[in-house]
Amino acid sequence: MKGIFQQPVPHTHDWDEAYFITVGEVHFSVGQQSFTASAGDFVYAPGSVPHGFCGASEQPARVLIFDAPAHAGIFFKRVSREVKDLPRDLPKVMDIAEATGIRFLKPIQSSPIALDAPMDW
Repeated sequence: MKGIFQQPVPHTHDWDEAYFITVGEVHFSVGQQSFTASAGDFVYAPGSVPHGFCGASEQPARVLIFDAPAHAGIFFKRVSREVKDLPRDLPKVMDIAEATGIRFLKPIQSSPIALDAPMDW
């Protein structure tokens, strides 16, 4: 994860996800909680709970991400195979997400990872 404010789009899915921060700091929102995790910290996001994260340190952060069961890998493999040009291929990303059980949420402009509503791309 590169520097401050680099992030995946806030999202939900049915499987559990956990994060182990190995380097740097990462700001998380999990459900109604927001906090910063540092190297050595472990963060758990239960299935179906809205969550997102972004880099919180000047140096790039490194995070090990665990999915149980490991459904996210299908999403990333398909995106790698099928998405060649962003933002043009963004509709493909949304279709792949829907097909693999991921629902992206729309961030509020004032916060890089605020969770409020489904995205309407």
